[in-house]
Amino acid sequence: MLKQTKVLLSVSALALFLTACGSDKENSTNVPDYKPESTQNFSNAQSGIYAGEAKMGSYTVALGIMVAPDGRVLTTSTDGASLFWGDFSGSNNGANQISVSGRVISCDAGECGEWNSSSVSGTFSSNEFTAKQTFPDSSLSYDLMGIRSPNADTTIDLKSRAGTYSESHSFVELLEDATISGVDTNGCTFTGNIEPYDEINMFKIEYIASGCGSLSKKFSGLGGFETTKDGTFFASQTISTDSTVFATHIWALQGATQASVSTINTDFEGASIRSGVTKQ
Repeated sequence: MLKQTKVLLSVSALALFLTACGSDKENSTNVPDYKPESTQNFSNAQSGIYAGEAKMGSYTVALGIMVAPDGRVLTTSTDGASLFWGDFSGSNNGANQISVSGRVISCDAGECGEWNSSSVSGTFSSNEFTAKQTFPDSSLSYDLMGIRSPNADTTIDLKSRAGTYSESHSFVELLEDATISGVDTNGCTFTGNIEPYDEINMFKIEYIASGCGSLSKKFSGLGGFETTKDGTFFASQTISTDSTVFATHIWALQGATQASVSTINTDFEGASIRSGVTKQ
């Protein structure tokens, strides 16, 4: 039974943060894995990064959600003490709806619980969505709302986006051929690539982390570029192929103001990709 004090589908408003969490628990046998779709299940106008909130009564948590055209939906959040992750797939039902199902997990002090089934249904309207999140094994539900990023309709130009992105614990270099490579302060390296979706500010991302202890795994997920008054940022949310480690990164392009990222590192105790190992 899910506790009322948990919000399992929620997230930072993607006001820049860097987090990682690991779990040594195996997938629950009755919770479905994400299944990639080959068709366009959400229109480009519906896809993108959304920021908003999840509410149950007076309890409210900042919400962020990445909606991809192929139907994958990823979420991540924190209430300052716990981290929450979601991995969903679904479609718009041929209209302006959001209808996804999948699984959610929560982590406290680096210790993660079991995957729980969950679904989200609602509607898109004028760069916003409203929805309800439910759980088959619980009567609890959350009211969700989100506003689409103003950068969502920007086509990704790899030539202009290429460069070195960093925060205080790691950096990543993006080349014009879409390959990425990076390292953190603990010597954990990662190499991979991004694959931009057509005519939208969103990409698939895959990389292999090495020299990271039990976090040395293959990761895949979604990402995008956000531009604020402080500069340009490379944001991604990924999950390991064995579904035991989750990582959300936001790196700032060199020359961008680092104040936002530094503040977040303080809030999250400077969590880096390596911390997913040390906190297991």
